[in-house]
Amino acid sequence: ASSKTAEILSKQFGKADKVYITSNEGRNTRKFGKTFGRSETIQERDVIKPSEFLNLQVGEFAGLAVESNKPTFRTRFKQAQRPQPAELKKPDFSGSVSDYYKRVRYDINKMLEIGGTAGEYDRDTMKLNETKRNFFGVEY
Repeated sequence: ASSKTAEILSKQFGKADKVYITSNEGRNTRKFGKTFGRSETIQERDVIKPSEFLNLQVGEFAGLAVESNKPTFRTRFKQAQRPQPAELKKPDFSGSVSDYYKRVRYDINKMLEIGGTAGEYDRDTMKLNETKRNFFGVEY
């Protein structure tokens, strides 16, 4: 991530007022007295600093929570436990490419039940006995 991207993201999260309290104590050596001081200042600061975005690791993200005790968060995605994908099986066909093409074409036409070439497929001889059908499925 670049610093420019981090700046843009920081601006998108906006700013929030933060209260800073400073206190001090002093002694006066001449009068045996002490002085105490305390001041509160409210300053507008980035909700998430650009440097925090630059320090995110792979899989880590930051966000804002609404109506929460902790308004900002930084966490990681959990690794998904997925099973191994099933291995693809090769088609069981030992004939020629042309015969396989005819078989696939026949199967598709049967599924779609539209016009075109259709017929009975003889699985023993791996041949397609074609008949012509019109758009309405009527043989001609």
